[in-house]
Amino acid sequence: MSKRPSSSDSALTLDEIAAMAGTSKSTVSRVISQDPRISEKTRARVMRVVNKTHYRPNLFARALAGGKTGLIGVLSSNIGSGFYAEVIRSIDVVFGQLGKRLLVSFAHHEDDYTALWQDLVISGRVEGLVLVAPTSEFFKLPLHIDKIPLVLCTGNPPQNHSDWQNVDRVGMNNGKAMLGMVGHLVSLGHRRTLHAAGWSNNSDAIERKQSFKKACRSFNISGDVEMFGMIPSDGRETMQRYLKRNTSLPDAIIAFNDSVALGILEAWNEFSGSNQPPPFGLTGWDDSPSSSVIGLTSVSIPYFQLGEESARLLHQRINGPVTDHGQHRLVDLTLIPRSSSQRVHHA
Repeated sequence: MSKRPSSSDSALTLDEIAAMAGTSKSTVSRVISQDPRISEKTRARVMRVVNKTHYRPNLFARALAGGKTGLIGVLSSNIGSGFYAEVIRSIDVVFGQLGKRLLVSFAHHEDDYTALWQDLVISGRVEGLVLVAPTSEFFKLPLHIDKIPLVLCTGNPPQNHSDWQNVDRVGMNNGKAMLGMVGHLVSLGHRRTLHAAGWSNNSDAIERKQSFKKACRSFNISGDVEMFGMIPSDGRETMQRYLKRNTSLPDAIIAFNDSVALGILEAWNEFSGSNQPPPFGLTGWDDSPSSSVIGLTSVSIPYFQLGEESARLLHQRINGPVTDHGQHRLVDLTLIPRSSSQRVHHA
């Protein structure tokens, strides 16, 4: 008599799993797809066999058959900072607890977005999709967003785009945090402040720039804005140009993120020929590990909460729409004051 194939011999079929569980092939398929119509008693019996045999379904075959793949798509434009890694990690934690796996891809330009959308969404490879910080150009693409449960994580579509306004999204309360940051600098006596802004196609950069201007008006102080960018080299090169053409320095600089702040600090050290603190206050955003080492005032972002909220919203959508309108959630940020926001007077 031929022995039943083990997980080390060959892949088990649904028919074999059904025979071992004493049920039908269709019932096994429904259990694996987490069909809510299956009773808990039947589900437990099938899952005992699945776990015992280490059965792994063919995800893409299930997708072609119209079933659930157990895969969740995460699509981002970048992985250039710890922000993306931490958010994606928290999404993975939530869906891992739900027995699902992530399929993560990165789009570096519009054509990439279109190709990945076709590959992930139209092909049916994933059950749902989290978009992490898409650029403003993304929202102009002719995509069929109604084809899949979808959540935006830190991305704001145009106000006049009704379809995107109905998509669930989770964002950061940049306005509240920026008001606190400017208020902190005012309390230290700073009256002339510069915002080293991020790129104009990033929604958080746009929000922080607008919030900075509003906060400066609220405190009746001078507030200038200059585009610096997103990474250390952006901050260093832009600050080098700024120092060459400006004889008068601001009281304080609020950088878009910690990476830009580090670039600004590097440019100042090169310009001054020393490692002494600059004569202006300097702050970042993200509260990266390096910020505590160098005493950089920053804003702490609850990365896990952003990813967790996004994952839970998507899980709700996958299991049935909870509302016809998009749910919009904001997470609060925390100001972390350190020595860098003080203005240093050199002898």
